[in-house]
Amino acid sequence: MAIERGRKLSGNFYDSKQHQDFEVFCDTGDSKHGCHGCKDFENLRWHEMIAALKEEGWTITKNNQTGEWKHRCPACVKAKKKTFIEAYGGKVT
Repeated sequence: MAIERGRKLSGNFYDSKQHQDFEVFCDTGDSKHGCHGCKDFENLRWHEMIAALKEEGWTITKNNQTGEWKHRCPACVKAKKKTFIEAYGGKVT
């Protein structure tokens, strides 16, 4: 699991109405690209934490076959884009 919260809520994984602490882990976790591995958020609601992640440049995608979520930090997103562009003969600006 890439996102952990401060406490488990019965019935729901996360309660969007409660302020909680979250620790979000980068699933790529490649330190050679400057990935720090995780990001802590304190006293936020679920939707506020997701908005903050996206604003900082994190990507959150879901694998429809497995149902698992993939979280990538801004450094790993940039490295993945660079690798993809270079693989197809493009230049990274």
